[in-house]
Amino acid sequence: MLNQATQMLLWAGHIHPVSPAADAASAQALNRALWLMSAAGSEYGWVAAPGIGSGLPAGRAAMRAAHALQQNPALRGKALFDATTAGIGKTDPAALAAFERETLPAWRRLGVLGPEK
Repeated sequence: MLNQATQMLLWAGHIHPVSPAADAASAQALNRALWLMSAAGSEYGWVAAPGIGSGLPAGRAAMRAAHALQQNPALRGKALFDATTAGIGKTDPAALAAFERETLPAWRRLGVLGPEK
């Protein structure tokens, strides 16, 4: 039963086996390229997470917010929203608030973004 329960939790995305990457810098470089392409209009829905040695799904708002944070790590709240929506005006405020409250801290822990400066 434990095996079946574990498999269901893995399948549902609630848990993930940990196999950390040796070098977070290469994953972060890939992520910067994906964020740049996303800011240019491409639809990439994943980021590299070296802390677990795998990829994570990422929505449009998260990709654009991460790109804005790459340019200016001090952005928060309204300033982050304005930088994320510049030129497109289509980002959902609730999605961006969830990114800042939940996704951003998790991405920092997993090495998706470098440490906060």
